[in-house]
Amino acid sequence: MVQPTWWANTQLDFHNLQHEHCQALALLAPTPVAFYQKYVNPNNADLLKNDVQNALQTTEDYAGQFSGQVLTYFDTVWAQENRHLIPPTPMSQQFPPQVQQSPTSSLPPPMPMGLQPEPQSQPSPYYQGGQQVPTLPSQQISSGDGISRAEVMQIIERKEAEIKQTFLTQIQQLQQEVQSKNREMSDLKNAVDSMQTLIQSHFNQSSSVRPPIQPAMAQPPVSQGLYGQTPTTLPVQSYGAQPAYNTTPPQTQGYGGYGATPTNQDLLMTTDLKPEDYNSARVTGKSVQFIGPIQSRVFVDFVCLEQIITAEWKVYVYPGQNLQLGFIMDVMGDLRQESNERILVEYSNTGLLTVRNRTFNCEPFQFNDTITLEINCPERSARLFKNGKQLPYVIKRIPMVNKLYVSGTGVQNRADLMKLTQTSSPGSYATVATQEINMESV
Repeated sequence: MVQPTWWANTQLDFHNLQHEHCQALALLAPTPVAFYQKYVNPNNADLLKNDVQNALQTTEDYAGQFSGQVLTYFDTVWAQENRHLIPPTPMSQQFPPQVQQSPTSSLPPPMPMGLQPEPQSQPSPYYQGGQQVPTLPSQQISSGDGISRAEVMQIIERKEAEIKQTFLTQIQQLQQEVQSKNREMSDLKNAVDSMQTLIQSHFNQSSSVRPPIQPAMAQPPVSQGLYGQTPTTLPVQSYGAQPAYNTTPPQTQGYGGYGATPTNQDLLMTTDLKPEDYNSARVTGKSVQFIGPIQSRVFVDFVCLEQIITAEWKVYVYPGQNLQLGFIMDVMGDLRQESNERILVEYSNTGLLTVRNRTFNCEPFQFNDTITLEINCPERSARLFKNGKQLPYVIKRIPMVNKLYVSGTGVQNRADLMKLTQTSSPGSYATVATQEINMESV
């Protein structure tokens, strides 16, 4: 098989393509950088679609879908990770030549003498991280419009404080709504318990009441009967023990029914898995299988907001493929997963533990391993375990609202959600010496 060129050392996986198709795709560009310059910047989506259709000898719809996923990956993930490899855009492309005007073209009238504007220096661009960033004249910061640098920083700090206060207010409102719902559930449970007590008391009273004994029938006058015998009295009707009513109290229902306690809940059967892209991942029950070359996430449809959430995954990852487990911040249903706001914790099969934008070395996991994530919402901390043994890190100051997820690539990788519980106390696992990671400071 032809050695991959422009997709080498990327997250793209073309091993399911045929030999001649990989050879044809390899001719599109010699390196990832050349591929980026040819198709991504500038955006040549139509050219890539035509080249892919000719190389794979496939339909136009499949070629468009294939090229669109590859362009999206190179324009976002690859460009962020390999920013230093991308050469700067030539000045001729950033500043196209302007059309020269003839001497007879209309010009603004000259200003009177003494009112000529002072010449302003044109800021020179500089390069930072492979991108061209224009600078501002010093006078525009120090004295432009009468605003100093300190005042500009004060405005920025004030805006940041307002945004943070808005975010905290939304979190507090959400917590108040959750507390209100909990109080309503508690009131409903108390009302049901009171009703059960009333019914039990009624049954007990009914079972203790017996039908009254009827009085004996009136005795006829004693007289000589036929042949001189004495007439006998009618027997008194007697009532024996009556069968009591059914006083067996109703059985307490399990999870979701009356009498259920709010702690130690098994959430596995009431929670679904939702793929981010149905073309890259397939969900069957509580099992996730990845079917595409593009990195894709599958979220657990449950918001980790209170108590202690424990999720246990059984992973089936093959050599040379990627699989990650973790959780990401979720505020009012808005998943903050942009590349510049990676507010997440992720454990990869390669042994890397990612906390926001930093990585830490851990033990890699393999085929048939069990990975457990424990999110302690009251303490705002998280622990990860491999086969019951805790990883040597404890993540502190995590966000208040999170969602669990699994991500990966390939056509054979699989992860099964074996356990999802909400308890009031953490689980007992084998512990090791741990290092604290403050998520707000990384």
